[in-house]
Amino acid sequence: MVKTFRYRGKFYTKEELLNILNEILLLTLNATKTETLNWINQFVPKRTGALRDSLIEWINKYWEKTENGIKISLGTDVSHAFDIIGDPQHYGTWFEHSGEPAYDYTGGRVYLDDPQALLTWDTAIASFIQETFNNNLISYKETLLGG
Repeated sequence: MVKTFRYRGKFYTKEELLNILNEILLLTLNATKTETLNWINQFVPKRTGALRDSLIEWINKYWEKTENGIKISLGTDVSHAFDIIGDPQHYGTWFEHSGEPAYDYTGGRVYLDDPQALLTWDTAIASFIQETFNNNLISYKETLLGG
C-alpha cells in the first residue's frame, strides 16, 4: 500500500509531494535570482562596475539547487566593496550624480550617473533577497499546491 499525504483536500504520494516541493524551490530560486540581479544593476553603486560585476558573478556561480535544498549566499572579491558604506562621499551628492568626471580607486577617470545607488546597499540587498525569496516561495507554493 502506497502512503499518501493530504494537503488542502488533495492526496499526494511521497514522490509526488517531493517533486512538487523541489519544483517550488527551483522556481523560487530562479525567480529570486533574476530579481536580485536586476536589483544589483539598479541599486549597487557602479563607479567602475567592478562591484556589480563581482556580485553578479558570485550569484551566478554559487546560487544553486542542491540535493538537500537550495544554497544562497552573497559575496564579492572586490576588496574595496565595503569602503563606500558609511562614506559621506557616497551619499547622493550633486558631484556623485551629476555626470561630471570623477576618479575611481585606480585613479582612472569615470563619469558618474548613478542616481538610484544606495549607500547602504549591503543591508538593503540582504533585506531585498529575504523578502523576495519569501514572496516567491509563497507564490509558487500557492500555484503548485493551491492556496
